[in-house]
Amino acid sequence: MKKTRYLLLAGALAISLFAAGTVTAYADTAKTAAEAEETAEEAAEEEAAEEETEAAEAEKAEAEEAAADEAEAAEESDAEEAEAEEAAADEAEAVEEAEAAEEAVTEETEAEAEEVKGPALTGLTVRDSSLKPIFEGFDPEITEYAVNVQSDIYGVLIDPKAPLGTKVTVTADKDAFAYDGTQNYEAGSKIPYNFDLDGYVVQLGQAYEDYDSEFIQTVTIELSAAGVSTDYTIVITRADDAETYALF
Repeated sequence: MKKTRYLLLAGALAISLFAAGTVTAYADTAKTAAEAEETAEEAAEEEAAEEETEAAEAEKAEAEEAAADEAEAAEESDAEEAEAEEAAADEAEAVEEAEAAEEAVTEETEAEAEEVKGPALTGLTVRDSSLKPIFEGFDPEITEYAVNVQSDIYGVLIDPKAPLGTKVTVTADKDAFAYDGTQNYEAGSKIPYNFDLDGYVVQLGQAYEDYDSEFIQTVTIELSAAGVSTDYTIVITRADDAETYALF
């Protein structure tokens, strides 16, 4: 009986010890699982934190790269602007130089023109067909003159004085006809020097129709010497005598 009780107690003790061991093992397993879960959560949190850090660093790097690109673009823009300003300054300088050169050439040309001045008359006498002087106020620097004659004048005697060696050519811009219709000379042709009268006889139109209105004859006196020339002009205006000639 005692042996049986001993065996029962031993079995109960074994069962109790097994149960306790099982509970302890279960507890250890649960603890291990909890610790593993906690470790996994911590790892996940660390991974998420790393991802956030990497994302932040990538965003920062992207922002820095964008800022660098913007700075580079600004530098290029400044460089282009500086280049454009330099080009504009060069162009302005070139324009100024061209204008200065043109002005210098103009001044030089004017100076040369003054230096190579054509010959000038030393005297000028104008008489009508009655050999009466009809002109005063000659000035060698003045090259354009005008004289008026009365309606019955048929010619004007012009006596220009020029330096020795100067060629003198006298022409008139209108044909000149005599009373009978004979042409005295053609417009533009050289008028010969009249040694008897000491001058050039410029005929005014003597045809009937030439007296029906003002007759205007423009005379050109060309002086040439040493390859340069000077022109003097005299505009001769004969008065209209239409009323008188209407009687005939």
